[in-house]
Amino acid sequence: MKKSSLLLVLVMLLIPIVFAQEITVDLRNTQLEPSTIVLKKGEPASITFINHDGQTHGFNKPELNLVGLIEPGESKTFEIRTDKAGEFNFYCAIYCGEKHYNMGGTIIISNNPDNVELDNNMNTGSPGPNSPQFFIWIIGLFVFISALTSGILYHKIKKKKLG
Repeated sequence: MKKSSLLLVLVMLLIPIVFAQEITVDLRNTQLEPSTIVLKKGEPASITFINHDGQTHGFNKPELNLVGLIEPGESKTFEIRTDKAGEFNFYCAIYCGEKHYNMGGTIIISNNPDNVELDNNMNTGSPGPNSPQFFIWIIGLFVFISALTSGILYHKIKKKKLG
């Protein structure tokens, strides 16, 4: 009787490990593959990031327990919190080159992950040079610098005429 009880306890402890969601993400050329990950809410999940790049990458998404650095040529596994359903964007937190601003992904935690429809146009990266937000930011910066320069020149010309 004791052996069967022990076996039952052992099986119950191993079930979450056997049925855990394990995902591998390749970090290559400042891109994530896959960049969109769908997990089932409430089930254990781990994501292993493998860094194929020559620079360090890092993530800082504490609400998912996704915090840490991955050195060049190394891999690191994060145990992801799946207690809250939602769509969570995450980005590389270490500047890793000109494509850094596009290096990001999305983790979708769902009660029914089999019915999650992924948008093929989903922007999983941060606003980079090819995004509309970046373009608008550059135009705003240009307008600000133009206004500042015009004001300075206006005051210099006015001062010169008066003086």
